[in-house]
Amino acid sequence: MRYFTSIILILFLLTSLGCVPNSNPRKGKKIISDFLKSNTVDTNICSLYTRLEEEVCYANCPDGTHVGTDSEINDEIDLLVQNNPDKSDLRNELANIVSLANGICIENAITRPTNQVWIKNNFCGCLNGKAFIMNNCEGFCAAKNDHAPTLYASVDLGTDILLNDKLGNLHNWCKKEIDDGHVAPDCVLELFDGENTWSVQMNIPAGANNFTADLSLLAMDKTYRAQIKEVTSQAKSDYIQLRRMPEENITDQTPLKMTPVSQYTCISRSGVIQDGDNFYENATKLHYFFPSGELPAPLPPENDFLFCHDINIHGSNDGPTIPRLELVPNSYALWNKTDTRFYDANNDGKLDINKEIEDELNDGSTINLFQPMSYNTSPYSGQQLLGYYMQSWIGDNGRPFCPGQTNYDSGIPIFSILKTKVGIDTEAVWIAKREPSDLTSAPDDYIFIRETVLKKIWFYVENGILHPHNDETSMNKTIMFFHPFDENAPLTRKSDQYVYTVFHQENSDSLAPRTKIVAADKRLGCIPKLD
Repeated sequence: MRYFTSIILILFLLTSLGCVPNSNPRKGKKIISDFLKSNTVDTNICSLYTRLEEEVCYANCPDGTHVGTDSEINDEIDLLVQNNPDKSDLRNELANIVSLANGICIENAITRPTNQVWIKNNFCGCLNGKAFIMNNCEGFCAAKNDHAPTLYASVDLGTDILLNDKLGNLHNWCKKEIDDGHVAPDCVLELFDGENTWSVQMNIPAGANNFTADLSLLAMDKTYRAQIKEVTSQAKSDYIQLRRMPEENITDQTPLKMTPVSQYTCISRSGVIQDGDNFYENATKLHYFFPSGELPAPLPPENDFLFCHDINIHGSNDGPTIPRLELVPNSYALWNKTDTRFYDANNDGKLDINKEIEDELNDGSTINLFQPMSYNTSPYSGQQLLGYYMQSWIGDNGRPFCPGQTNYDSGIPIFSILKTKVGIDTEAVWIAKREPSDLTSAPDDYIFIRETVLKKIWFYVENGILHPHNDETSMNKTIMFFHPFDENAPLTRKSDQYVYTVFHQENSDSLAPRTKIVAADKRLGCIPKLD
């Protein structure tokens, strides 16, 4: 299935001005008089980027800062004048600096990195020397003598943690204070069964990237979604699935592994280069997706017309440790492509997971339930496999649905099989296309959106009036939504929003009989439900 990259128009204005720090520091603040000397001119007020607490002029806001919003700038002014005897004069001086500058650089808030912890898939659950979780753990557990059902797991860490002097490992990420306003940080293993959530204490050795947890509360033969959460900041890891089985039912398999998929933005600008200066005429936004733990490669250097990071904070050149622009971690989830059942090990032309289900069902049915999802992970990547999704189901009433616990416990043979293979609730996923851009040469923009998000913002248009959708109307009226999302006012279009329309890539031009049923609401299929 082929998808294309995307575009949203933005107008950029390149201002080529210079400035020099004032020789008189602001009251009570230090002066930095040697910054950017090579790019200075004789003026007392900075017209590019500056900071309110010190006299300095930047071509772009430096690392550790960002261009402040009006609210942030006002808060900064209030803080600076709070203990100054000449409040009125200083406020007027700072307001004048704000009015003349292109932007005010504000210190980034210190935060505990989130979505930078990935639980490895080789976890095990042991009790009295035996495995109680299906994950090839018999040999590992034989050397353990736990008298309570215990989870053994380890993690991989992202660069935001590894390269942070105060963090560097799972123990510190969970337990070390980092001047973010929170005290006594700690981590729990959060377990979710589709309805209820529990928090389990974790044991993490000092300096380590592994942990154990008591899983006595797990019910038998039930699938849970587990993730690590730091309780003061709410920073979190990715997910794994756990299923406690009676000893006599332990096999060499576990529920299909899942992986979150993240979304980010690149900006492609058009313009001209004159006398060594770039002049930008317009720009487009392009959305890309990548699975957890597979950060896209940085873009090649020295290309000011295409970037995928915040150039105001990090400068024009990309790098492997620089965050992606407008990153949306856990945008949706798929089944993990590294699970060995998503291969065709015996070369019979069918994914092993589909063949397993077909053999266990043993009723003559041909099963092709799980399908690959591919998309561009960066401007230069081409189509890459993100993971796998499940085809949508159609009920007797013609309504599409994605299975959950009620279906798994229904006694219907295929759902009984899926209870073991999947076990968790699923939700629908759609692909949507943005309205035509004002830039006629811009490619189409596509994004994936999951059911939990879409149903908060979807609408249809009738006689020029926007109406919220429901499950009934979604089957016979076009599904639209505004992006960027605003769940608080989904029917009110903001100046930065565009209309996206859900579609399904059915070959409508063919006159041949259709062999694949398309869900009435045009959903692409079913994916693991995140929340």
